[in-house]
Amino acid sequence: MDPLTDMYNRRHFEVLVSREFARAQCHKRSASILMIDIDHFKRINDYFGHGMGDWIIKMVVTSLISVKRDTDILGRVGGKEFAIILLETPIEAAATIAERVRNTIRAHSLPIGDSALDLTISVGVALGKSMARLPCQAVRCPATSTPGVLCQSR
Repeated sequence: MDPLTDMYNRRHFEVLVSREFARAQCHKRSASILMIDIDHFKRINDYFGHGMGDWIIKMVVTSLISVKRDTDILGRVGGKEFAIILLETPIEAAATIAERVRNTIRAHSLPIGDSALDLTISVGVALGKSMARLPCQAVRCPATSTPGVLCQSR
């Protein structure tokens, strides 16, 4: 777990990505992923300090949790990068969710002294098949009746 956000860290999140995308392939279902990056975060840290940077990261996480669905899986995959696995979600629906996530963050104007900091994020969307050639070897396909049969990657 990531100690600042109490979310899955990159290492564990990558395990979840492999497992969930392999499972989606086994069941011939859609799975997408959102990759989220806080814009200009280095400038925020340099100008306002790391304490403010940590506070912004926590605020972003709170916002991401508020817009994700119960079945979505959220992780912190870098210092200012996050990802959300969207199960049962085709690319078109994932793009709509990405826009909702982006607008939710953009709606926060953070008061800083006599001014305000308008926070923005960049969001990338990918369909599970296009992420990586994820091996299926760790996931047993429950749709097969033969013990030991694994689903095949496409």
